[in-house]
Amino acid sequence: MSGKNYGCDLQRYALQRVLRKFGLRALLINYVPPLPARGGFFRRIFRARHLISLAKGAVWFLDRRDAAFRRFAGRYLETTEPIGDDRELARRAVFDCYVAGSDQIWNPTISRVTAGLGFFTLDFAPSGKKISYAPSLGVSRIDPSYAERLKRSLSSFDWISVREKEGAEILRTVLGRPVDVVLDPTMLLTPKEWDAVADEARPRSVQKKKYIFCYSLGNTPQVLDAARRLASAYNATVAAICYSPFDALRLKRICPYCRPILNAGPAEFVSLIRSAECVVTDSFHGTVFSILYHRPFRTMMRDRRDGASSMNSRVKTLLETFGLESRLFDPADFSPGEAGGANFAAADDILLRCREDSLKKLERGLRKVLIDEKSSD
Repeated sequence: MSGKNYGCDLQRYALQRVLRKFGLRALLINYVPPLPARGGFFRRIFRARHLISLAKGAVWFLDRRDAAFRRFAGRYLETTEPIGDDRELARRAVFDCYVAGSDQIWNPTISRVTAGLGFFTLDFAPSGKKISYAPSLGVSRIDPSYAERLKRSLSSFDWISVREKEGAEILRTVLGRPVDVVLDPTMLLTPKEWDAVADEARPRSVQKKKYIFCYSLGNTPQVLDAARRLASAYNATVAAICYSPFDALRLKRICPYCRPILNAGPAEFVSLIRSAECVVTDSFHGTVFSILYHRPFRTMMRDRRDGASSMNSRVKTLLETFGLESRLFDPADFSPGEAGGANFAAADDILLRCREDSLKKLERGLRKVLIDEKSSD
């Protein structure tokens, strides 16, 4: 599945590359979920999304953005043929091992809207062949009905790992078994390996000058304002990714000093972070690549709640792991401060240890399915 999402495609590429390092052929299941069978709210959502997609296809600039994602997928991702029938998954997606991950595939809100939870929990795959690597619940709490749903599906997994501490604690309670915390797949690759991707990006004129890279879902005013204040300190412009010409027009209306970046694919996303003076984001993967490339950065809390719908857990785990909690800011209390105050030398030492630990855990998980199960037959 692909939603034209930077983090989604970059982590898929990273995990596929890591699995190949283990000597495995790794294919992404190209699942295209069908529309809900009956009418109602979710069917209207899918119909609206379909109409929006058709409208986007008529806009040349948006076609170019889609082309950037297709170019990345064609260059870096190996997938199965499209499978759109749930009944066909078990018959056509036949593998020795199934890996669920990464990104927010177990987020209760997202999985319900996309009608993809059964796919993301590998319900179609046989027991004894399933593991997970670094999926995210993306929330701090889940309701009992969703917990029971996860328990039914995940109990047949041979090894389970997630990418945030709170998610691990939730699943340990629900499943009554160990759940590992591992690095996001994107952090299993070195900056040099990511350079090979960034070097394939189509350069932007803004990269010839000093710029603050601004990336947030919907270009939120709080992130834009933080970028503006940092741009003044750095004597730089602000470059913000936009998803369409309409998004760019909105950006210029609320942020006249910003330079909109259109038609950027995953490779451009990495390249823009790599060459930025500073990064301001509310994105998990925007934060990840800032750490990998030692870019001064500030990450905004996406919301100020600590309830079940809060999506701060994964970012907090990431920053706490690397001792970079000071990079997180509340939109109601932002101060430019020393954006370059991150201790990347210490973070690199932690990254090396965590990368080694995560790879060992992944290898053990794969062995449970590919070697240990065969030995017991």
